[in-house]
Amino acid sequence: VGSVGSYSQGSVFVSFIDPAKVDTAQKAFGVVWFGAMNGLLGDTPGGIESRLSSGINQMFTQSPYLGKKPQ
Repeated sequence: VGSVGSYSQGSVFVSFIDPAKVDTAQKAFGVVWFGAMNGLLGDTPGGIESRLSSGINQMFTQSPYLGKKPQ
């Protein structure tokens, strides 16, 4: 199932894919996690690097379950 939304130019999207859920015949794959940063490129080069690093860290901060092993 997909979703529709809007985003600014220069946004960054990160997806984790489960290789066991790849269906090459249907050209589909199973995204198990998704993160996004909106409008990242609207900044200076140093600002972009800083926002990229803090944005990725924030994605993981908001998804603490990613570090837990399945039971």
